[in-house]
Amino acid sequence: MNFKALAYFLFILSSCSVPIRTTQIGELNNYDEKNHLDLKIFSPEEYIEYNYKVIAEIIIKNNFITGDLMYDKRAKRYLLENMNSVGADALVINNECSNSIQTCFYAIHYTEQNYE
Repeated sequence: MNFKALAYFLFILSSCSVPIRTTQIGELNNYDEKNHLDLKIFSPEEYIEYNYKVIAEIIIKNNFITGDLMYDKRAKRYLLENMNSVGADALVINNECSNSIQTCFYAIHYTEQNYE
């Protein structure tokens, strides 16, 4: 097996095994990495006390989640690490993208407190 074929095989193998994918949204999302210790997930209907900007989309494969996401420490750790890596403050569930195969989230960056 030549080097290119081996590299391609390893790339395909590693991309299939990654249970979570993060895609940045927008042209320049150079937000500093955060160090939040707790994962905050909002439902789409839930009131968020801050104005915010969507900076990324995070997708996790449902077969990676054991039982209920709220009790799966491993899946929550992956989400928190990805949220922090893009500089987000919280996640909002994206029901339009979520299905039986994957659960999607918008990673949001707080811009200012909403006083309404």
